[in-house]
Amino acid sequence: MTEKALSLLANKAISINCWQGDDVVGFDNPNGGAGDGIATTGNYPGRARTFEELKDDFLKAISMIPGKK
Repeated sequence: MTEKALSLLANKAISINCWQGDDVVGFDNPNGGAGDGIATTGNYPGRARTFEELKDDFLKAISMIPGKK
């Protein structure tokens, strides 16, 4: 059963959107909080504070996700 599910999923494309690595605060206002709209990480203290941290988070994530990128 598991092998069949993995086989079916192997051919499905998965997208990682930029807003999944940051929230509505962005990098311009490091001391600000999440405002109106969709806050994917809210005010989580471990969220990326700079582009370099966001890039490092992304590279770590894709290193752990199997399959073709």
